[in-house]
Amino acid sequence: MLFARRLTAIRVTTLVAVLASVILVADHVRPGREFCPLEEACSAAAHSELGTLFGVPTSMLGLAAFAAVLMMTLLPVRVARKLLQPACFVGAMSAMAFIAYQAMYLDAFCPLCLVADGAAIVMAYLALTWPPLPYLRTGRPLSAETGAARAAWALALVLTVLAPFAWPREEDPGWEDAPVPAAELFGDGADLATAPAPESAPAATVEPATVARAVDLPAPAKPTVVEAARPRPVPEAILATPTHTPEPEPAQDPQPTPPHAEPVAPAAATPAPTPPTPPKPTGVPVIEYLNAFCAHCRATHTRLETVLAHDGTNVRRRRVYTWKGSGYPLWARACAYAETIGREDAMFRELTRARRERPQEVYAAAKRAGIDGPAFRQALLVREPPARLVRDQRISKAARLKRLPTFDIGRRRLSGSQSERELRAALQAAARALPPANG
Repeated sequence: MLFARRLTAIRVTTLVAVLASVILVADHVRPGREFCPLEEACSAAAHSELGTLFGVPTSMLGLAAFAAVLMMTLLPVRVARKLLQPACFVGAMSAMAFIAYQAMYLDAFCPLCLVADGAAIVMAYLALTWPPLPYLRTGRPLSAETGAARAAWALALVLTVLAPFAWPREEDPGWEDAPVPAAELFGDGADLATAPAPESAPAATVEPATVARAVDLPAPAKPTVVEAARPRPVPEAILATPTHTPEPEPAQDPQPTPPHAEPVAPAAATPAPTPPTPPKPTGVPVIEYLNAFCAHCRATHTRLETVLAHDGTNVRRRRVYTWKGSGYPLWARACAYAETIGREDAMFRELTRARRERPQEVYAAAKRAGIDGPAFRQALLVREPPARLVRDQRISKAARLKRLPTFDIGRRRLSGSQSERELRAALQAAARALPPANG
């Protein structure tokens, strides 16, 4: 009948909205599952002003609201119709407000949010256009729905809520080969903080040749060879002087030795000093491609910090700040300035605690990081982009990133949110691949 079809349509639409909402909740609770097809858009919506209401994520509130609507449909039909009309109207108004907010302020649309908001609008249309229910000729209302049918819809609601959390996640392989291994980035002139000195290798190869040339020309034999090789005669004024006779020449050598043995003794006794070669840096190279306002970046970065703190793995780390567009965002410029005064780690840590990418939040994070306010603002007024960000932008483009976050650990690349187990396994595998310390 018509009223039964209308009720079924409302329930199916509500289940779609519940599924979209619970996926957003699953991404918030366990971001490693990566349900959102556009992570950056979902992250921007989750960390916006409307991402939370009274400290509760909007996705959780939406899930509770849609589940309540479905439970209303399990009531007697006439009661359900009276409750659904005002409830769905409020839901539709809220949905349109969320869509307008994404269009005007975020300049990006979360696809799962659009599904949930669109379902709310469709539910409002079905509820508000639901005609009055007819009575039987006897004057009694229509017969109520069977208990089995209501139980089936309730079970469908439970399964829809549990499905995203029970969905298996691909664990193996946990990584792929990095296009540019992290170890090469630490030594290819990328000017990383812990990169070895590039001049050490040329010094070790050029210096032996210089020493050999110095030994081949010993001082005692040099005058004799040069004088004999001159085609011009010596000036008569010098030859007339009795002190310039060839006899005193051998007396200048305190240890007369055969001519062929002279180069050997100085070579072993007086080699040219070679500068000490700096120790080659050890540890697993880790490159982190991060955005301070990406929820998945924040979560995985925190997990990596936990793994390193507990396991004590020796690593060489470098953050490469990544963002959309050709400009240089304020938060990235703040991190670049903090690097010049040795406060980069503190600045990035405080930025990950900011709720939204706004100047006020960036300045507040700098204050919490212990950065001088006037000097910080003066540095941000410089129009020329920091060399650090220019370099990071170049590295990010060359890295061919697919999503954020991305971690290059040794020769392995981990894309997207990662669990502590995956990070630990990648670090252990990269540590086993390192050459011996004395090599």
